[in-house]
Amino acid sequence: MNEIPEVRHFVACEGVAPSSDGRHHTLNNVFQVVVPRVGDPFPLYHPMTCLYAILTNGRGAHTFAVELVRGVGPAETDIGRSAGLIRDLGQDPLVIHGLPLRLANLIFTQPGQYEFRLCATTE
Repeated sequence: MNEIPEVRHFVACEGVAPSSDGRHHTLNNVFQVVVPRVGDPFPLYHPMTCLYAILTNGRGAHTFAVELVRGVGPAETDIGRSAGLIRDLGQDPLVIHGLPLRLANLIFTQPGQYEFRLCATTE
């Protein structure tokens, strides 16, 4: 039985480094907002942005992808979607899973509010 997991935390940062045993991760330079420096023109280019999700209550194999959306409500525009990452969460819904995601070459085309969305589909 596959069950879509619950996202407990979803954090943006500049880098995610795994521990030597692979069970833990260190997040580098966590951020909440991307703010251009004075004089930086749009489009803004980010060579590497990382996201780290902590998931629980999921079962089975899922494909995870990240969507980047600009705007809110009816003015919302889809900017893009990452390639899917397949991950088997096993059958114990009590296990906590860390999911590091790396997004290369993001382009923010104009000023405004952008949102990352984590999408999961069952396999």
